[in-house]
Amino acid sequence: MAKRIVRQRLSHVAAPPHVRERIFAQLRQQFPNPALTSWFTLNPFRLKWKPVAVFSGALAIILLMVFFPQSKEHHSHAAPSDADIIHQTYNNFDKMLAGSLLPQISSGDRFDVEQFFAQKANFKVSIPDMKRCRLVGGIFSNYNDAQVAHVLYEYGTEPIYFYQVKLQDVLEGKGLFLPEEIKEELLRTGMYVRHHSSDCTLIVRIVDSTVCCTMADIDKEDLLEYITENK
Repeated sequence: MAKRIVRQRLSHVAAPPHVRERIFAQLRQQFPNPALTSWFTLNPFRLKWKPVAVFSGALAIILLMVFFPQSKEHHSHAAPSDADIIHQTYNNFDKMLAGSLLPQISSGDRFDVEQFFAQKANFKVSIPDMKRCRLVGGIFSNYNDAQVAHVLYEYGTEPIYFYQVKLQDVLEGKGLFLPEEIKEELLRTGMYVRHHSSDCTLIVRIVDSTVCCTMADIDKEDLLEYITENK
């Protein structure tokens, strides 16, 4: 199963020459004896456990660097921990990048994810059909008295995070809130965009009766295109 997932999900990416050279230099330091550095001359009945473990670990590092593409380094989006849904979106996106926000349902099938939320949420959760992005799964949680839906996508190696709450809960300040100036712009235009840098975008939209915050380290125009191309 693991090999099948690797074949389906990952493409071969050659490690940069300087990385390969650094790894092999470390191997030569670990195994100064040429007889030990040759794979074909290794005698498994004469090798001690420690050299085998070191060699296996180094070989695993080489395989990881050769076969697994390197994703770009993400900066922190840390915000105050409060009931502001903008702050919550930033903080939850960081948790997702750190691997501490994991899907309760892992599926690329929209129907499966829609059914998961239909059984838990008292509002309609938006599962957009983003043709160039892959649906990863979803999470349901509560904050104070409000229900929250988290929907996870990927564009290549870049994660895209959706934080969704009921519009009425935000308007009434029921457990969650938006700053007044952002709420006014959202109600007036249906969208609010915060674009700090060329690769950090937050988009807040009203979708039916749901407030949908989308967060990704992707250019604003590209992210807008991804989330609206299904219409």
